[in-house]
Amino acid sequence: MAAISMAIVDENPILLKELSSICSRHGFHVRDTGSSAAAAVEFAAKSGLDILVVDPTMQGGMDAIAAVLARSTTTKVIAWSPARGADYAVRAIEAGARGYVLKTCTADEFILAVKAVLEGEIFITPSFAATILAALRDDRLRKRAAAIVAFSSREEQIVRLLLRGRTNKEIAATLSISDKTVKWYMSNVLQKLNAKNRTEAVIACQKLGLSHGHELAKH
Repeated sequence: MAAISMAIVDENPILLKELSSICSRHGFHVRDTGSSAAAAVEFAAKSGLDILVVDPTMQGGMDAIAAVLARSTTTKVIAWSPARGADYAVRAIEAGARGYVLKTCTADEFILAVKAVLEGEIFITPSFAATILAALRDDRLRKRAAAIVAFSSREEQIVRLLLRGRTNKEIAATLSISDKTVKWYMSNVLQKLNAKNRTEAVIACQKLGLSHGHELAKH
């Protein structure tokens, strides 16, 4: 099987070299690297490019994403960004980027993002995926990407009871587990939803279209 062909564009030469090295070590062929939006468009114009990684916050970065995807139906774009705000992520994804990965991510998380995008999925850095998904204006995109906020079977049970207004003690009694165990799972749920408390978790679920009557995504 031919190696996956990649191009990486970033204004920071140190980060560019580091990410290129990471991708090469994981068996990807980094065909091109550059430091400008124009380079991103140029690289994508060549045939056979599977993945283009580009910083959407660089000058012309967002326009480059749109230009690349207007020309190519086979190249998949991953936005590799320092911006934690929802605006950049929403604009990048609605422009057609298949991934939005923060530059603070680990090497393993970035490679996971590449693999997910290659399999046709949308990948958003999990720590703020719920915030971004709730901000997406495209309902179809939101539903397709909602699997990013994926719950285990036990977490799903807890979310369903949370959405019914159950307290931790009531959840523990219903599921025949300890209060301590409920708190541990609840902490995981809050992290996945980027919520500070139970109220924010409920609001996040509602924005994502999740309710006790809806099917929740599971690992």
